[in-house]
Amino acid sequence: GGGGVLFFFLRIRRPPRSTLFPYTTLFRSGKIAEKWMVDSAKSDIGNTYKLANVYFEGYIIGNRPEKAVALYNKVIKSNHTWLHEEANNKLGIYYYKVKRDFDKAFHYFNESSKGSSSSQYYLGHLYEYGQGVVTDYKAAVEWYEQAAEDGTRLNSSHKPISYAVFCLKKKSKRQNYNPV
Repeated sequence: GGGGVLFFFLRIRRPPRSTLFPYTTLFRSGKIAEKWMVDSAKSDIGNTYKLANVYFEGYIIGNRPEKAVALYNKVIKSNHTWLHEEANNKLGIYYYKVKRDFDKAFHYFNESSKGSSSSQYYLGHLYEYGQGVVTDYKAAVEWYEQAAEDGTRLNSSHKPISYAVFCLKKKSKRQNYNPV
């Protein structure tokens, strides 16, 4: 009788799971969650990266990009192979989308371009539109294709990138410039 209704109600009211910190959904107060995350970040560079993501994305404790930038820089200085690339990519996104500083965005995307299909995509975009670099359709196509190839290996969709390459090749033909 009543147990099934209670279970149904609890199922509807359950908070979503966090992919960053499994324990963040335990807290109603962002301050308590933040304190716990800051403490765990002191002892582990992986948790430092996760805390930077929390600050950057605004999960639980609100958007604080300045704190995120400082933590991403700390991760970069640690030279942790995978996290180093991811932190550079996040800083590239920060300077591209938030600060609109394309020179810095190019620097950070270039630093993480070996292993990040996201950075490769943004480099293609910067080259295509001449943001922070001279417009170079050939370089744009190369970066887009690399992003599609790496994205496919990482099981992410490469269709949007392939479409971007198709459009760019079409655009360059109209301008009598063959990028490939």
